[in-house]
Amino acid sequence: MNRRTFLISVAALAGGLGDVHPVLAQTDSSRPIRLLVPLAPGGATEPYARLIAEHMARRLGRIIIVEHKPGGSGNVGTQYAAHEPADGNLILLTTQAITEINPSAFTNRKWSLDAFIPLIRGVQAPLVLVANPTVPAKTLNELIAWIRKNPGKLSYSSYSVGTPSHFLGFQFNERFGLDLVHVPAKGSGFQATDLMAGHVLFGFAQVQSTLPLIQEGKLNAVAITSGTRSRFLPSIPTLRGAWSRGIHDKCLVRPHASRRHPARRCGEPVGGGQSCACGHGREG
Repeated sequence: MNRRTFLISVAALAGGLGDVHPVLAQTDSSRPIRLLVPLAPGGATEPYARLIAEHMARRLGRIIIVEHKPGGSGNVGTQYAAHEPADGNLILLTTQAITEINPSAFTNRKWSLDAFIPLIRGVQAPLVLVANPTVPAKTLNELIAWIRKNPGKLSYSSYSVGTPSHFLGFQFNERFGLDLVHVPAKGSGFQATDLMAGHVLFGFAQVQSTLPLIQEGKLNAVAITSGTRSRFLPSIPTLRGAWSRGIHDKCLVRPHASRRHPARRCGEPVGGGQSCACGHGREG
């Protein structure tokens, strides 16, 4: 991926990044702040994590380290963050799948969403239905017709179990009466590689992971899940015309901190010469 494509991908995910809202009071400025991503590196969440880290480092003058702790559809890293000391030096970067789907899908998980507070509003990004170039279909109707000609022979890809990508594929299968098998990947980066290599021929993927491959002709974009066409994929139609509303059509990325640590609104003084995590309210 070249630098221009990388910056476009980051802009697509981070366009809604604003100032931190409720924030942690930092207590030990000599230590780096750890931004924990409970997902595999190389996926669409990583550019957003690094963008947040750069933003906070500039505002605070602090070292921000991005760490990945994948496993269990995000449950391993989230559980780790929930039980770490609430000292203000660990921030968890979550996705919609972790905060909205995992609590219902994984009843034996050893963490609760009540353990965290959101730091900013977060960013929503659409998903895109992509296909390997060997698939003889360029439009949604052509793809559905081709799948129906091959009942029981095809699979759809997702970037992980229990994610919007997974549920969109399931809804696609049910909505159009198809006969597809779900093949999950170990992250959005791995999903893009599997689709490009033809291990699975189509699926709903994150724009940030697949945009370079679409631009290079290594994947074909069939439709996008946003309400309007994307400025990064202006020729690609939306799914809204073919699908009813109410589907899980976006991925949400949002940083959280431990609820056990004192939090204050952005800009409120925290005392002791310290500042809130976004850098507002600094003395001097």
